[in-house]
Amino acid sequence: MKKFCDPNDYNALAAGFDQEASCVTMARIGILRAESEEPIEVLKWLDRTLIRVVSRFAKYNRDDASSFQLNKEFSLYP
Repeated sequence: MKKFCDPNDYNALAAGFDQEASCVTMARIGILRAESEEPIEVLKWLDRTLIRVVSRFAKYNRDDASSFQLNKEFSLYP
């Protein structure tokens, strides 16, 4: 298995993030899940996934919504 970057280096991962492909992939997975699960469960899954991605790549101060900043590589993803 060839590594293209260190998985713990979030800056390198963000630089190579293809948000258009990610949005399409998440939409397709969501549609696939909606065919076999309750719609509310699919929405919960999408929310959890978005929160997980944003918590790793965004800059923010806890309990201060005005401090939230997301890299330009993730501007379309949410």
